[in-house]
Amino acid sequence: MLDPDTEEEGERTAGPRVPPPVQPNQGAPLRRDTQPSVSIEQAAKPSFDISVGDPHKVGDLTSSHIVYLVKTKVGGSHLWPA
Repeated sequence: MLDPDTEEEGERTAGPRVPPPVQPNQGAPLRRDTQPSVSIEQAAKPSFDISVGDPHKVGDLTSSHIVYLVKTKVGGSHLWPA
């Protein structure tokens, strides 16, 4: 059976080349040499501080609405790497 990327044995046509399949490592199980930067318990309990205030009325009589200042703070630098 011929490879779909070739017309004849040894001849290659234009087109993407399909990489060979990768076999999983059959050696020793994966091992982590370093400790995580935060504990699983700490990472599972993020804190969020959200405050809303400083209302301002914007617009005229037919299209008026209130604009608020929203401040957010996420506790812990462990949620996003630096």
